[in-house]
This record gives sequence, C-alpha cells and structure tokens, in this order.
Amino acid sequence: MSAETGPQKAVASAANQPRPRFTPTASRPENADFTNSDEPGWIDVISAPCYFNIEVFFETLAELCLHPERNSTNILRADIVRDDQDKGTRPDTSSSDTQQANDTEKRKYKFIAPPGSHRTRNIRRQILPRRPTRDAPLVQDCGFYRSNRNSQGDEQGILVMIPHSDRPEDIPYYHPVLRKLAFSTAEGDAVASTPEQPEPQGTISISILPFSEEPASQPSTVADGSTASGTATAGQRLSSDVLPNRTYRTCLHLLETLHKHGWGRLTGYQKRVVHDVIVEKTSFQDLYLILKERHKHLDSRVKKVRSNILEDLKRHVWKDVAVACFLMLLWRDMYPKRDLSGDTNISPETLKDKPWLEWGRPQGGFLDLGCGYYGKGLELRSRKTWPNYPQQTQDALVEMPINPEKWFPASLEEWCSGSWAGKENFPIVDGSFLIGNHADEMTPWIPLLSLLPSTPVPYLSLPCCLHALNAPFTLTKFVPPFEHPSAPADEFSHGLDEGESRYKTYLMWLGWSGLMCGWKWEKEGMRVPSTKGWGIIGA
Repeated sequence: MSAETGPQKAVASAANQPRPRFTPTASRPENADFTNSDEPGWIDVISAPCYFNIEVFFETLAELCLHPERNSTNILRADIVRDDQDKGTRPDTSSSDTQQANDTEKRKYKFIAPPGSHRTRNIRRQILPRRPTRDAPLVQDCGFYRSNRNSQGDEQGILVMIPHSDRPEDIPYYHPVLRKLAFSTAEGDAVASTPEQPEPQGTISISILPFSEEPASQPSTVADGSTASGTATAGQRLSSDVLPNRTYRTCLHLLETLHKHGWGRLTGYQKRVVHDVIVEKTSFQDLYLILKERHKHLDSRVKKVRSNILEDLKRHVWKDVAVACFLMLLWRDMYPKRDLSGDTNISPETLKDKPWLEWGRPQGGFLDLGCGYYGKGLELRSRKTWPNYPQQTQDALVEMPINPEKWFPASLEEWCSGSWAGKENFPIVDGSFLIGNHADEMTPWIPLLSLLPSTPVPYLSLPCCLHALNAPFTLTKFVPPFEHPSAPADEFSHGLDEGESRYKTYLMWLGWSGLMCGWKWEKEGMRVPSTKGWGIIGA
C-alpha cells in the first residue's frame, strides 16, 4: 500500500476531527498593502485562524461566487456573465503600471494587487434577488489573485469582489454598502494551536473599501453574543469601533461562512440532498417568480374554524405555485410543443409574456387528487381558498367522496377483459396526468390508479401523511422483499436525506410500489416551503 502524501494525510486527519471553533479577531482598520497598490481608504475588518490550505481557500470562494445564495436568503442565485481563468501564472501588469494607476476611468471597477501578486481568474456575475420587486440585480466582478512564494515557501491568496455601482444608494439591500470587499489568506502567519483546536495553517481575513469614511458604531458581537476579540492597545482603534454595526456583522458572517465551507471542503463534505435532478433549477426559479407575482393578490389570512385566530395560508399557496411550476416545466419536456399557429387570439406579444401557452402538456388534461389549485381537482371537502379563484377554475374543482376500491375490478378476468362495473365512473381519462398533492390516504393508491386508463398515465405524488392502502403506514425500515430487474442500482435510499426516519422509509416503500406497477424509481427534492418536500414521478 502506497504512503499518503502531505495533503492526503491532512485530509485524513481533518476528517476525524470536529470542525474547529471560529475565533475571529477585530483588526486595526488600516490596510497599508491594498492602500499602497490600489487606492486609499482600504480597511482591515476581521481575521481568524485558517485550518485549510490556499487551494481549498480558492476552491471554496469560487463555489461561493457561483452560489451567493448560500450567504444570504435574500439572494436567489447568480447568473455567470463571464468566467475568465487565466492560463499560467503571469504577473498582473496593472500592479506596476503607474499611468493606469493614475487613470481613474481605467481603474473603474478594477483592483490593483500588491506587488508580486498575479490574477488567476475573474468571474463576472449578476446577482439576482429573491424578491425582484423590492431589490434590483447587481453585476459584480470577483477577481482571484495569488502571490509568488516567499523565502519560507508560503503564499498569499486574495479574492476581491467589486460591485458595478457608483453610488451607495444604488447598492441593493442584500449586499453590503461597499465599493470593494476582499478575502485574504496568508500561509504560515498563524496563531498557536490549543489542545481543543487543531494547528492552523495560516489566517483568513476580510478587508473593505467603503464609499466614504464610515461613522463610528457600538462594538459588534459574534454569533454567540461575545464581543469579537482584538489586540488594540491604548489609543488604538479596532474596526469594530469605527464601522457601522451592520457592515461589521456582515463581514463577520462572510468570514465564518468561509471558515465553515472551507473546513467542509477539506474534509470531503457532501450535500445530504441532491436537488434539480429532473427539473433544472434556473428555469424553475424564473417561472416561480413570475407566477408568484401573478398570484400575489390571493388573500392568505383567514379565520380558523370556530376561532378568531387568523391562520396564514400563504405558505400553502406558494407551495402550490411551486408545484405548478415544477409540473409546467416537467410537461414542457415530456410532451410535444403545442401548435398555436391557427389561434388568432394568441399574439406574439402574448407568447412573449406567457411563453408557457405553447409548452407541451398532457393532451387529456390532468387530475389532482387532494388539493386542486388549478385544473381538474377532486377533494373530499372544499378548501377555503377555492372562492378566491376565477370562476373557470372553481368550475373545475369537484368536492366528492373518493373510494378507489370501487374503481377496480373484482377479479383478474375482469381486469384482462378491460370492462367491469364502476369503470364508467372512473375520473382519470386517457392521455391525462395524475397528481397527488399531499393526498393523504390516496397517496399509496396513485401508482395503482395510474394503470386504470387503457394506456397507463404518468403521475406526480407529493407524499405527506403516512398511509398504506387500507391502514396507517407502520414500517420503521424498508427492505425490498426480492430483487427486481428495474430496481435502482444504488438502492432506494440513494439521494434521500441521511439517517433513518419513517418518512424516508415511506418514500422508499412508495418507490417500490411504483416499481411493481411498472414505473421506474424517480424522485425529486422539490423546492417548496415544506419539511416533507419530496416528489415521486412515474413517467
């Protein structure tokens, strides 16, 4: 067996240790390096011990640049405008170009790195807000810089984020009001380790360039409520003393995110749930924002039954909007595009505003068992939100008792003949699509009901409450009773939440039930506001 290399041994050692505690230190505000090379006004904000190498530093920040939503719930995502990764390690000539340094127009949205550093990559991204009616998008450059090794063999790394904004009032709420923000790491410049903490490999820090001189603020605190420590002596000020509280706390949060994600990357952390397997994330988010804006008029606050307490139903409305988005995009890829060339009522302007009018959809419509939000819906009792819908939608919502056993034949002979008593009352027609949106007792019947039309119809099931066909679901662990040629090669649990739970067992059991009905095991972690947000697709 071959010996482990240094980095491999470091990863193996780190994997066996808990994540080191984040111990930030407020810095003295002056930053001579960036001020001398770039422009005056740079402020060192905060630093902390770094427990990963410079490669992990760059990889972690590159991932955070591509996914800024991991830093703020007010951010939807980032669309990458350009990603320039320089070949080789040539120096950044702007560092020694005096004429360019004095040319304010050429320096707009630029960063001049300290001598000896060179740019290795630049990502230009457009940050999209989660609420576009409140916040505006923001274009931002993210430049990665790396220094040459010093006599001790150590390197320095820098990531500079530069928003394309000339005025503080143009900076959206989700972004700190700054002209530039820089992450830095310095190898070898580490504090001493303690028995409780592993040995640091260097330091990580954040520096900022404000639009103007920032006013003084009260001392800021870290997440556990303690004031960030500093090393200032009498007469010296720390960044926590001179920066606005929100600016300092934002930098504190950003550095802690780097600390956590860097350690996770070092130890090989994997996300527990994989989203966007069937429906692509960007298309879903864009359509969801459009439909959410269109349906924002729905009143979500109603009185509970026999109570004066107002119940907020908006979460349920937005969940149904998310399910509708998922289905619209799923059908767009499943069914052929609609031919609207002969429809004089639909103009090119209309299609530009509502492109989904020509997207593919099930020819026989769809049937929603449990929560009809739009379309043909069956429900045991009418919902409070139904009167808020247009009349055409209300007409398609049916309140009726559902007894699925009466829809099935009494014998195998009747099944093979294709005719039996009660089949004429079966509501699922050929060419339709079956939906079980938290259908409760109907959930385990959905794969079976999909087989009753002359040609089996696809379905989407969103399980919530745990039910078997004629009793509560009581299994605590699911093991396939026998091998099946179409069973997933990586087991039914692959891609689901880690650990054991009855809900996870229920999902696996439903997947096996669908497999027995001839459907492959396909599931998606739905982007819906629900703790039970899995969808099972039979298609």
